[in-house]
Amino acid sequence: LTEGTDLQDHMEGDYAVFHNKGYVMWAQNGQSYDDRESNDVIVRIRMVELAIDKVVDKYEHQIGDDVVWTIKVTNKTADASAYEVSMTDTIPSEYEVTEVSAAGGTGAKASHDGNKVTATADTLAGGGTMTVTVHSKALEAGNEKEMYNTASATCWNIKNSGKKADDDAESHTNSADLSIDKVSDRYEYEVGDAAHFTVKVKNSKGTANNVVITDALPDGMVLKAD
Repeated sequence: LTEGTDLQDHMEGDYAVFHNKGYVMWAQNGQSYDDRESNDVIVRIRMVELAIDKVVDKYEHQIGDDVVWTIKVTNKTADASAYEVSMTDTIPSEYEVTEVSAAGGTGAKASHDGNKVTATADTLAGGGTMTVTVHSKALEAGNEKEMYNTASATCWNIKNSGKKADDDAESHTNSADLSIDKVSDRYEYEVGDAAHFTVKVKNSKGTANNVVITDALPDGMVLKAD
């Protein structure tokens, strides 16, 4: 096969099929004779189906958190290997990729160029899985954003429609910035006076969840409900 041959162009059922014949021509006493051809030799290459599953360790993170993505590429064809397996995933720019790794399959390895992650394996046996782990840091630029991105996988002998398998994951960076201000209705009181305090909590970014205010009254005061 020549480099770049598209196996899907030659699919017959679950195989890419190539027909090959030999030809011979000879001349005798200056005369040419017709070609003679050999029998048809058939080469069949088993095509495989890939599946990909991408997840993030948790949906919501805070700025500076280690966000871990796990991408699993599985050869779903039990009786054939996938060759020249490749996975690509561009992590959103709101994260900084810090570390990548790959395991499973023969010769599995991973690298990244900025936020573009690439993982490859020479072969992936039937039913086998290559697992890619991506560590990244949540950046300020992603705060209050919900982000999606898609990982794709392919191989030399893939039969999937579109010649790839895709899966996406959703993540959200949410860091709140709270400030608190407490004031009383006046500075000086006499014994028996009612003192009124106002506590204001302000959030300047993100969404603050499960906000709790605590305030301990000083000695000499008792709480009186309105």
